[in-house]
Amino acid sequence: MRIDNLDVCVADELLVERVENELIILNKNTEQIISMNEIATVIWEKICKAKEEDNEFTICDISKYIMNLCQLDNERYFEIQRDINECLNQFRIAGLLVL
Repeated sequence: MRIDNLDVCVADELLVERVENELIILNKNTEQIISMNEIATVIWEKICKAKEEDNEFTICDISKYIMNLCQLDNERYFEIQRDINECLNQFRIAGLLVL
């Protein structure tokens, strides 16, 4: 799978459980539990869908999707992109994504 032309893999050995609009993920390799808020959940689900379909997407694609989902105005676009990049970095640090 590719995100913004970078090869990205979802880590193996993840146990994912949905609790309302949020996800709880157990990384069995590190025994770390990650709790995702609603927006991080949306980002994670986009990643997993792209993985299943062997697709690629861009930060721009996710930004537009979240802006539509949350009914945000265009003035927040760059803020949303920055937040998505930070979220992806946190996924990497937590061992959920491998670049």
